[in-house]
Parts: sequence; structure tokens; C-alpha cells
Amino acid sequence: MVETNESHEYQDYELSVEDRASIRDIQKRIRDGKVKDEKNIRDFLDFLEGLDARIQEALAIERSIGRANLTLKHDSEKVSAIMRTLKDMLDAVDQF
Repeated sequence: MVETNESHEYQDYELSVEDRASIRDIQKRIRDGKVKDEKNIRDFLDFLEGLDARIQEALAIERSIGRANLTLKHDSEKVSAIMRTLKDMLDAVDQF
């Protein structure tokens, strides 16, 4: 849930330091060929799907109040690209 303060003013949503570190870690593991088993792929997808849901919620709120958060839009595109890669990897694992 995207948080607001008591006066209900919207505060720009940003990914946490931990979320950004997790994204970098997943990207590095994919790049290094360390993501091979179905459980890891599904765990990463679960994490990224939850993160993407929070990002999409924040973007929807920002659109409704006429704000544009280009950093968050970029984060959304990055998360979506990683999810596509993981889904392709999962498809490949499922074929064996």
C-alpha cells in the first residue's frame, strides 16, 4: 500500500534501498547463469510480481493526481523486463 501522511497529501513513492539491492542481485544472478532451478525462478518471480504491483499502484495514484515520476516508470520497465526473462527461463525449465 502506498502511504500518505495524515493530511492525505500524496508523497512520491520510491523503491526502498533493499528492493533496489534485490533487483540488482537478481539481475546479477541471471547474468552469471546462477538461476537454474524452478524454485529460485518462481521465488524471484513472486518477489518481482509483488514489487510490480506496488509500483503500478503508485503510478496509478500519481497519474490520477497529475504527477509524473519518471524514476518509478523506469523502475517498472526494469522489473517487467526481468520478469519476462525469468518467465522465459521458467518455460525453458518446464520443457525438460
